[in-house]
Amino acid sequence: MSAGRHAMRVLFFGDSPQRIGGAQKSLLSALENIERFGVEPTLVFPAAGPYEALCRTRGLRVEIIDAGPAFRTYEKKLLRLPVVDLARVLAGDVLRVCRDLARLADRLSASAFHFNTPRGIVMAGGAAQLARLPSVLHLRGWPELPRPVWLTAQALADRYVLVSRRLVGALEASAARRATVVYNGLVPEPRMTRAAARAAASAWLADHGHVADVTDRWVLSLSAPVPFKGLHLHDGTGGHAASGGSPGQRSGPKTTAFTPVGSPAEAELVRELSGLSLGRRPSSLPAWGSLLTAPLFRGAGVIIR
Repeated sequence: MSAGRHAMRVLFFGDSPQRIGGAQKSLLSALENIERFGVEPTLVFPAAGPYEALCRTRGLRVEIIDAGPAFRTYEKKLLRLPVVDLARVLAGDVLRVCRDLARLADRLSASAFHFNTPRGIVMAGGAAQLARLPSVLHLRGWPELPRPVWLTAQALADRYVLVSRRLVGALEASAARRATVVYNGLVPEPRMTRAAARAAASAWLADHGHVADVTDRWVLSLSAPVPFKGLHLHDGTGGHAASGGSPGQRSGPKTTAFTPVGSPAEAELVRELSGLSLGRRPSSLPAWGSLLTAPLFRGAGVIIR
């Protein structure tokens, strides 16, 4: 940021402090670099949780407001409440959190609100209205919401950030005119040769009690391919490393496959990748997220996403 230029303070409302998924990781990556562009972020959460703690460890300013149980209710359970109970939630937890967020924005001299999900803006977007501040909705996937709820989310947002052009079709015409497409990005690690990557990855695996031959054919599956359900993988999620060779095979490389736990028919997936029945399966690898940051990614000969 240039000298003499004042930073724009923005409140980023994190409605899912308990989860570290793709949307949360993408936001965190952006916020770690956003001050260079004149934005001073403050993350606000309705409760403590793994994502809230991660943001603190990354040096970001974090505030927790005293929210009620409605803000800790997930999986669209609130949408299944009877009308009377839903009205109580709106008049109780939702109104109180919006009021407290508006007061926090005033205390911090904030210039805008950012909401990372449609759920977040529906639950707390009223704070921007009370504070008379603009709000931004970051749309990272097709909204699977009842139409009245999705229309409410759009009505509460002044601007929209979409991660793909396809998502423009999810917006009403009036909202689409106020949308900007910003693709998610990655900050790549320094490049290295495959041989060096395999050597480093093998050493990393050996440190964790697993053996991977650098002469094997390596297949890395970040998540199960279609028709199996893909997963958001994050630190603390286990994985399996599987290695095998055809009993009658006398020459040619073996196959070592790295796949996530939780994929349906995981054993069948590994057999399909290696083209043979596995003779053994090592125990679960710790911290699958660490594998993605290790050189294993660069050492793989085949990557399935």
